[in-house]
Amino acid sequence: AAFGEVVKTVCIVDNTTAGKGEKEDETYKYLRKEIYKFASEKLVVKTPVTWVLFRKVLQVLVRESKKNVVTFEYACAVGAACKINPEDIPVALMFYHELGVVLFYPHIEGLRDKVILSPKWFVDCLGKVLALPKSENCENLQLWKLLREKGILVQPLYVAAWKNCESVEPEEIMKLLVNFHLAAEVKTNEYHDSSAKQFFLPAVLPTFTDDYFSVPSGYLLRATSLHITFATGYVTPGFFIRLVTIMAGSPECQLFYHKTIPIFHNRITFQFGDPPVDRVIVTEMPPAIQVDVLRYVATGTIPMQTLCHNLKEFLEIYCQKVEKCLQSITYSRFGIDDGSTRVSKIRREFKFLCCNPKCKSSSEPHYVVPSPKGQTCDLPFFCDASTVYRQPTHEEACWFPKEIKETQQPHITISGTSSQMPVLQ
Repeated sequence: AAFGEVVKTVCIVDNTTAGKGEKEDETYKYLRKEIYKFASEKLVVKTPVTWVLFRKVLQVLVRESKKNVVTFEYACAVGAACKINPEDIPVALMFYHELGVVLFYPHIEGLRDKVILSPKWFVDCLGKVLALPKSENCENLQLWKLLREKGILVQPLYVAAWKNCESVEPEEIMKLLVNFHLAAEVKTNEYHDSSAKQFFLPAVLPTFTDDYFSVPSGYLLRATSLHITFATGYVTPGFFIRLVTIMAGSPECQLFYHKTIPIFHNRITFQFGDPPVDRVIVTEMPPAIQVDVLRYVATGTIPMQTLCHNLKEFLEIYCQKVEKCLQSITYSRFGIDDGSTRVSKIRREFKFLCCNPKCKSSSEPHYVVPSPKGQTCDLPFFCDASTVYRQPTHEEACWFPKEIKETQQPHITISGTSSQMPVLQ
């Protein structure tokens, strides 16, 4: 399904015949025609001559003057020399930002007054932290281990790694990562200096490859798994990393660290609740994002149904923030979103695993669904692999306090007595 979304037409060609005249595979002609058509219709953008000159001057600055970063004021002076109207210069910069010629972030404090002329140079700067050193003899070894094993980037490490980045301060780079939800400021007990800033960067963590449905033993209560599914049949690229980053930075969640429970970039454990003692495990699976809720403490906690209901509402808020980050792009120098998007609307849905041991389809994961409103049946649920209505299991009921409460109301007949409707098979 994922491949089909990307590739609409597949051409099978014989590579050994390329450029051999009459012996060349006929499919090459079709491919050349389609590539030319795409390039001439989709890739040609009418650009003012003054903008082209502007771009060439900026490129000369990088090549001849070795300037990787200039101020926005300096860029405006170059634009004025190229006869570009002052109000059009931010638009021109965003145009070339979209093409990858420069980097311009007018909506991020600290970077709005700078234009990065060499994107490659800036990516190399980021790589000083994101590309973890392999040597065990490097400086700040313990801080690198903290980042590699727990995803925590502390202020002394990123300041040391980015101290030589030309005209861009380490704190400004962190603001960029936070703005795109690739990092979140957190407070943990993993670093001895509580005054130093800590940021969670899940992308640098190792990959979880074990059973996605496995959870640590010893829990007292467990809700059935919630799946965030996508209409495309696969998790939208970048969605999971941003989701767990937003959760890590939210006041409702706390990162959970334990020596027996490692953390991965595609499987993060949080503490959630009031007080935050219940565990929420968020896992990226090939087709969906799985959320598991487990209770290990018997006292001092809210009811499990209330906990799951609250979590479901917060997850919706977190997902909306991810979608806004992935969809929206800012053009205004003052950070005003014009509503433009670069990707289509993300269609997703919350679904809940059927965990009824009597279900005939229990060998394969499938979902439990609330009965349609107005259904003449007292049983509120059925699984999507069956047409049999039933009561939810304890694990399933955790996510549906409202639906279950409605079904528990007595059905009043004309005589005023309670009546139970027959089960629909």
